[in-house]
Amino acid sequence: MSRDHDAPIEYTAGTDDDGRRLDRVVRRMLMTVPLTAVYAAIRTGKVRVNGRRKRGDARIATGDVIAIDRRFARDLDRPKPGPRDSVRRPKTRRTAIAPPDVVFENAHLVVVNKPAGVLTHGDDSLADSVEMYLRDKTRDSLSFRPGPLHRLDRNTSGIVVFSKSLLGAQRFTEELGLNLIRKEYIAVLEGAIETATVWTERIDRDRTSRVSYAAAEGYDALTEVFPFARCSGLTLAGIVIATGRTHQIRAHAAHHGAPLAGDVKYGGRSHQSGYLLHAVRLVRERYVAAGSEDVIGFTQVVAPLSDAAIARLVRSFGRTTIETVKRRYTGVIPE
Repeated sequence: MSRDHDAPIEYTAGTDDDGRRLDRVVRRMLMTVPLTAVYAAIRTGKVRVNGRRKRGDARIATGDVIAIDRRFARDLDRPKPGPRDSVRRPKTRRTAIAPPDVVFENAHLVVVNKPAGVLTHGDDSLADSVEMYLRDKTRDSLSFRPGPLHRLDRNTSGIVVFSKSLLGAQRFTEELGLNLIRKEYIAVLEGAIETATVWTERIDRDRTSRVSYAAAEGYDALTEVFPFARCSGLTLAGIVIATGRTHQIRAHAAHHGAPLAGDVKYGGRSHQSGYLLHAVRLVRERYVAAGSEDVIGFTQVVAPLSDAAIARLVRSFGRTTIETVKRRYTGVIPE
């Protein structure tokens, strides 16, 4: 083999790699290589930093050149990327993926409007769509990958926030954990809910059936319900959750005899379109860590309803209700 073919593959660490351990950076670069092989490669010098052998716990700095033995890293056998390039291996797609519906974006985060019926992550998912969208926008790391910072169920639509930088991921997760970001939903419930109410039952989850339920030994959960339209045994409500338990809204609603209309899994009557639960708005306190920039960049963000969801609300509650929704959530009804 020629010198070119024998030469190690070199990658330059970006800002999101700064301060990370060498073994963790290389693990993310070599996702298809067994961990034991990764650790052995570092130990035996098949991985070097700035031309020198390093321990796995050595900290990487921005601009460090990580060289990987080409014979070891055959899954990375490609032309050497330029500075700040990231390692991104193409996936095999079963279907074409539509570009994401972006409702907000800055240097650190991208907020997208997930359609109902699409997985947040996994094969042919929203995460795949966002990864393709960000392919040429996030080249500041070898080890950091953009990803969803929270999840929605497959059949729930609305806001999902993705990280574009490590700092963005850290700051959004911090504020979410401090309850500084309010998550608001629109839902169609069975039954007539007359007044605003708060559901506080603790929630547990059956791992076998993958169903959540109210249980004294469960985890704290708080769901606020604000009805603003009723018709033919249905209630259109705004919902705010202060906790993020799996299927929290669906489980609380079912427990109180008001399951989502169409949510058969939780006791709702069948509907041809399934249930309507839309993550409509994130509202944020203007929190900025001392001495730092406002990384998140928005005070509130709204995800418009789909044409199909609007048509369903019109059929169930009339056109006047759409104006109510429009006033309550500016931007939720496309002009």
